Amino acid sequence: MRASHLAGSTGYGIACPSCSIGSQYHSGATDWLRSRVFGKVTLRERRTVARLDEAPGKLTATLSDGAKVRADHVILATGYTVDVNKLTMIHPSLRAEIETHRASPILSHWFESSVPGLYFVGLTSLHAFGPLYRFVAGCGAAARRVAKAITRGQVGRSRAVTQPAVAANAAAGLR
Repeated sequence: MRASHLAGSTGYGIACPSCSIGSQYHSGATDWLRSRVFGKVTLRERRTVARLDEAPGKLTATLSDGAKVRADHVILATGYTVDVNKLTMIHPSLRAEIETHRASPILSHWFESSVPGLYFVGLTSLHAFGPLYRFVAGCGAAARRVAKAITRGQVGRSRAVTQPAVAANAAAGLR
């Protein structure tokens, strides 16, 4: 029996069947994972486990789309979900100006959003800069990058970060 990965989170470098390639941000840090996953693990992204039933020696998971999956093991990779709309400390009219992709802010190479002078770091920068920056380990590099943008007068929209730029951004931020 093939392993089943029933995930509620997406956007971590593994293409979603309902998305065209290049239409979403991908984390550059997960490229090494592709050969270990594709063709070996069934991914069921953007679904939740609505019910889990035990049968003799097996589990049956009923997914939010109604599909039933029988498996020896079920691994739920729920993660965290970034949603700019849940940042209620930002006025609704300002939130409406922030360009997003799946509720994550689209950021420039300087961590700047589509609103000039509004920067996002930490978990909210995950889709643009990869997983390092969502942890404390990446906060120093992110802070240096934002500070450099501000002191160099880089406030104002530079181009958004895209898939090929993720690894370059991560490397540049660590300098």
